[in-house]
Amino acid sequence: MHDIAGGGAKIRVADPRLVPDRFWLFDDHYAQALIAEVVWRDGLELGVRFRHDPAVQPLDEARLTKLAGKYYSL
Repeated sequence: MHDIAGGGAKIRVADPRLVPDRFWLFDDHYAQALIAEVVWRDGLELGVRFRHDPAVQPLDEARLTKLAGKYYSL
C-alpha cells in the first residue's frame, strides 16, 4: 500500500490484470483483512475503497495469523 486514508487506499501491483474488482486486502500493521473494491486503475496503481458487507463472514484469527508477515510492499 502506498497511501492509506479514511475509507480507502492506493496500491501498486505487479500485474493489475490479475486483480479482481473486489478482494481481501490484508493490513499487516493492524493484522486485519479488509474487503477492498477497485474504484480506479492507472497502470500498475489501483485505488480501492474499503467496504463493509454484512453478507461476508470476516476472516477468523487463525486465518489472519497465517497471513501475517507474508505480503510486503516494495
